[in-house]
Amino acid sequence: MVSEYLSAYKEKSSPVHTHDAVATELSGIVRCAAGDVRPGDSISTLIVRSARALGLECGRAKRLWYRELRVIPAHEADNLRAWHRQHLARRADRLNAELAQLQAQLATLEDGEAA
Repeated sequence: MVSEYLSAYKEKSSPVHTHDAVATELSGIVRCAAGDVRPGDSISTLIVRSARALGLECGRAKRLWYRELRVIPAHEADNLRAWHRQHLARRADRLNAELAQLQAQLATLEDGEAA
C-alpha cells in the first residue's frame, strides 16, 4: 500500500519543471544576445549588451540572465525566441557567405596549381 502511494507520488513529481526549462532556455538566448566576450568585458557589460540587442531593460535582462524570474509572460518568451531564430538565420547567412568566399579562394588556388 505504501509503495503504491510512493510510486504514484514519484510519477507526479518527476516531470521536468516547465518553468525551469523555459528559464534556462531564455537565459541562453539572453547570453547569446551578448555576443562574443571581449577582453575586459564584465558580466554587467554583457548584460547591458544583451538588453540593447533584445530591446529589454537592463534589470529585466539581468533577471533573465540569472534565471531569477518567477513569472515569464508567454509573449515575452515568444519574442525572445523569435529574436533568436532571426539571429541564427542571419548568422547562418553570414557563415554561408564566408564559406562561399573560402571555396572560391580554394578554387583559385587549385586552378593556379593545375596550370
